[in-house]
Amino acid sequence: MDRRIRTHFLESFRAIRAEFQKVFAELFEGGRADLTLMDEENLLDTGIEIIAQPPGKKLQVLSLLSGGERA
Repeated sequence: MDRRIRTHFLESFRAIRAEFQKVFAELFEGGRADLTLMDEENLLDTGIEIIAQPPGKKLQVLSLLSGGERA
């Protein structure tokens, strides 16, 4: 059961990641973003980190952006 859940989670995560990257670039008219797994070895307990680079800014983890940039 755990293996099946891991496989489904990973497939879903990859699909969501690809769409997130496209939508981010469309919304911000450029820039780039990514979703990463914090612990790829432990898929059932891992967190997901959002990395963003709005146009004209450096690439960084979402939690390090200002409140206005996050909004």
